[in-house]
Amino acid sequence: MKISRARKYLRTGLICLVLGYIPATLWAQTNDGKNVRIGLAGRNFSFLPFFAAERQKFFDQEGFRVEMIYMRSPVAIPALTAGEIQYTTHFASVVRAAIKGFPVRVILSTSDRQLFSLVTHGGIKRVEELKGKAVAVSNPLGAHAYVTTKVLKSFGLDPGKDPKYVYLGEEAAWVTALESGLIAGAFIQPPTSIALKKKGYNILVNAADYVELPVTGLSTSVERTQKHPEEVKAMLRAVYKGIRFVKENRAGAVQLIMKFLNVGQDVAAETYDSTAKYLSDNGVSSDAAIQAAIETLGDVKDKKVDPITVADFSLLKDILKTK
Repeated sequence: MKISRARKYLRTGLICLVLGYIPATLWAQTNDGKNVRIGLAGRNFSFLPFFAAERQKFFDQEGFRVEMIYMRSPVAIPALTAGEIQYTTHFASVVRAAIKGFPVRVILSTSDRQLFSLVTHGGIKRVEELKGKAVAVSNPLGAHAYVTTKVLKSFGLDPGKDPKYVYLGEEAAWVTALESGLIAGAFIQPPTSIALKKKGYNILVNAADYVELPVTGLSTSVERTQKHPEEVKAMLRAVYKGIRFVKENRAGAVQLIMKFLNVGQDVAAETYDSTAKYLSDNGVSSDAAIQAAIETLGDVKDKKVDPITVADFSLLKDILKTK
């Protein structure tokens, strides 16, 4: 994967936004349905279908030459809107942008279940024992806070007050805080959660068993779905094949986890066994899952938004009819 050109794409994308056009050279690259750029939001199990589509040449089979580029959401959304990338795996940020009027839509979900597991130090063996302790949360808003609050409430706790929240940004900081004793626990994704378990930490619950909330997926511009529906369908077929490969080919998926998530075989195997069941069967999110995604956006005034405003699975449903 090529990841060195994100700054260039952001710069060009912002220029395009300001000037209100997409360069002719970019159209020349993408109109043939061959050279396609996908903004990649991260690297964990939920992205495995995209790695599978690349590694198993599902993109190639659909006629694409795909370049996946790691991008944070402040970069990815302007780049997608400007056409500097054609697709992105960002979910929550696309939902937020769509609600605010940007012509972008989620078109596939890899999972409607968040893959976080509650990891605690050895002295905490029950969720209720977090009372009087502290847990790490990324920030006051967003999916991580939503999941943490939802699950802890289901165990009769008063999350945010008892246990108190310590806002620590990203996963690496949560792990450091857990290892240093600053916090008693945190919701952490595999394979990091599994690696911590191997070190003696406890995994108490999986958020996927308590919360219906999409984790990642495929998104594109409304214009692309309208002007290039067959290209979008081909991309959806490739990612759908990636989902099916991961769900149906344990040995191959474990090898992908080892390679792309840089873990040993034992951690990769346990990651797969504990997580693959939560991947979507067909990539289509329920209205309830999309509504939950909207509700996680604390800066959205009217959260009763029609799901079609942020997600459009019509093209995906078309290709599923032929499966």
